[in-house]
Amino acid sequence: MKKSPLAPRNPLVAAALLRKAGAHQKTGKALRRAERIALLAAFGRRGDRDDGSFSGKAHAHRVGFAGAN
Repeated sequence: MKKSPLAPRNPLVAAALLRKAGAHQKTGKALRRAERIALLAAFGRRGDRDDGSFSGKAHAHRVGFAGAN
């Protein structure tokens, strides 16, 4: 009995199976971060915006701690 030759292998399947194919688009987190950075750049950098950092007395005044003037 004579065997038929094997069909050529698809190189994309092997890469996908080994998780080496790569993403087709940016992740949702990367897109949200890019939007946020673009928005901040459009408004420019101002000293009175809240960027999430702790700034001592100014932060205490915004959140209403007792003793902050």
